[in-house]
Amino acid sequence: MDGTAFPVSGTRMLPLTVLDQVAPRIYVRLVFTFRLQDGYNPDDARKHLEARLHHSFRRWPFLAGQLRPVITEADGDDSNTAADNGGIIMDTGSRGSLELVFDPDDTHAMDPRLRPDIFRYDALEKVLIGGEAISYDTLVARGMPPSAMDKDVFSLSPQHPQPGASCPPVTLKATELAGGGGLFLCFAFHHGILDGGFIRTFLDYFASGEEALEDDNGDDDDDDDDDDNDYDYEAELSSMSSLLDETVQQEEEEHAVLRHDELPEYDFGDGYELAGAETDGGTDSSRATCRIFRFDHAVLQELHGMAVEQQPHDGFLSTVDVLCALVQVHVCRARYKAGLLRGGGGRIGPDEPAAFSTAGDFRDRGATARRSRGSWGNMWAQVMVMDSGATVRRLIALHDDDNDAVAVPEDPIPAVLAQARRIRAAIAAAGADADYMPKRIALARRLLASDVGSSISSSMSSSISSNMSSSISISSASTSTSISCGDDEAHAVLGAAHGRALQPGRAGLGCSVWAHMGADACFAIPGTEGDGRADFVRKTWSASDGSMNVMQRRGGTKAGREPWEVLLALRREDMEVLCRDDELGRWASGWVE
Repeated sequence: MDGTAFPVSGTRMLPLTVLDQVAPRIYVRLVFTFRLQDGYNPDDARKHLEARLHHSFRRWPFLAGQLRPVITEADGDDSNTAADNGGIIMDTGSRGSLELVFDPDDTHAMDPRLRPDIFRYDALEKVLIGGEAISYDTLVARGMPPSAMDKDVFSLSPQHPQPGASCPPVTLKATELAGGGGLFLCFAFHHGILDGGFIRTFLDYFASGEEALEDDNGDDDDDDDDDDNDYDYEAELSSMSSLLDETVQQEEEEHAVLRHDELPEYDFGDGYELAGAETDGGTDSSRATCRIFRFDHAVLQELHGMAVEQQPHDGFLSTVDVLCALVQVHVCRARYKAGLLRGGGGRIGPDEPAAFSTAGDFRDRGATARRSRGSWGNMWAQVMVMDSGATVRRLIALHDDDNDAVAVPEDPIPAVLAQARRIRAAIAAAGADADYMPKRIALARRLLASDVGSSISSSMSSSISSNMSSSISISSASTSTSISCGDDEAHAVLGAAHGRALQPGRAGLGCSVWAHMGADACFAIPGTEGDGRADFVRKTWSASDGSMNVMQRRGGTKAGREPWEVLLALRREDMEVLCRDDELGRWASGWVE
């Protein structure tokens, strides 16, 4: 995974915020598929993609750099490797920290033709699914199944960033199905600098119709210094820094004490996260699998209309709220029923917590606005839909039957409409709370700092010790527990805490809404059919129980007729129940695995 080695001289450091430092250390891999015309020329397509990538690097030169562990003086480097951003939210060498090094004047590093670690064009005869050779037309006819999206085939970054590795922020691999008439573009985005909001901005810019910076021969244009595309990222950095610096320090001081109930998306207590079953290990029925469900817009609009009728006159409810509620309620029903089918009281209990989380982009949202819509870096937070009454019983409206047994109601609609309103209420409350992001920035800063104390209290308190093997101790009136972070890094501690709060392998469901991330991007690749947009957008195959993605949709959330797609990962036994005609299969127009 190690990329191009940069010389020490001439390199720069892009400031990373504490939110970047605690972001998941993963690559987000998106696959865009295109049908090819008979006259398709791979050289023309490759040059087009190289030019677009170079064009993007001219705007964001740090994306041609490397994300690597911070090099401190203790590691033998006397250089000042931690960039100063006012001393407010910058991490300057905490345990497990990253730094983004790049050289905006290095023409070699900025040229995709000379960076095989960032860009590659390959050709295959067929895609294999279970050993069967599949053409592009067959994949289209099957609905572009997620099982075909093999990261080892399509991605230039098939493995997530490993501890100690130096990794490119963005990679792109183009794979041509020479014998099957299709092209697959797989972008891999390092979450340490690209969240969903910035991925959307990058894709729109990459695929824009502006003139690229290379001439017809693929040579650099020496006369383009005054070109409008020669973007001044430093001016944007200055604007972003000043906007953050003006507010964050005061707000962090105001939140010197964080209450546990103010951060419901995290559980720093003891015990193990009941994580979702993965694709490997376990029995066939307990292994997780992925399916994409498709919903006609008219079906969701009918449910949306029912929900709006029950809303206050000025209340707002989105189609996404209804879609998320529809999926969550039926997933919980399916999990509960699958347990009953095996005998006993079910795999999840009626009074078990049933949480829902969704990732919110807080760049320019209401009272929490911090940045412009197109800014880079991580500016997102989990929004948790869970209160003291958020149980399986309430979510799916369980009731006692004549035999005093807990029964699942035949009609799920009342439960769906009620949960849609709860989801909207949680999102609206987070957006209206001016303290929402400062609290989470403060938490991230304290998890990263190994030499400052912090506290999280609500009859609870936690502190991070001043040594490198930090420990977070949590106490309450009834319990006193501690978890040892040891060599665990802040991003891993935070991820585990979210998993314990959500319980995605039990009754919880974690959602990311990707509707705006690239479906309308006009790639305009020479020799591809259509209007320049991808036929399908997928993510590379992975299956972790309790994860959900509202997939990319033409027109985003506003389009009137386009279908909606949801990628869902569940245990196979739960998935089979979910697809029945009395569950989510009732609403979906189809699904594909």
